[in-house]
Order: sequence, then C-alpha cells, then structure tokens
Amino acid sequence: MGKLLLSTVLDAIRLATPGRVRLVTISFMTDAIALYRAFGFVDCVPFEAAPKGLEEATRYMELLLRRVPAVPS
Repeated sequence: MGKLLLSTVLDAIRLATPGRVRLVTISFMTDAIALYRAFGFVDCVPFEAAPKGLEEATRYMELLLRRVPAVPS
C-alpha cells in the first residue's frame, strides 16, 4: 500500500512542477527508508530542525524530480 501511495503522490508532483521532494524520517523506520531509496531518494543535509530528543535518529532525504509532460487526452 505504501508503494502505491508514494508512487501516486510522486506522479502528481512531477506533473505539477519540477524540482525536488524532501522528507524527514527516523533511522529505525528501516522499511520506509528502503521504500524511499527504491524510489530514488538519497540522504541530504538537514533542512529543518530535528524533533527534540530525536536529533541523532532523524534522517533527511530528497528526490530530484524531472517534469513529466501530461499525456494528451
């Protein structure tokens, strides 16, 4: 379910705008991190403050996007 949801969201973002998608996760969310990596996300520098008490476990990731042209109907 997570794979389908993430795929759908990323497709919608690609149609709307080029750029990047950033996310924050926690290092013990290994299944989620594996899913993000399968979609091309890579570690990046922190772009916001980590939640208090989770500074060491917080992971920052991003995916660089290319705009996908809409399919003509």
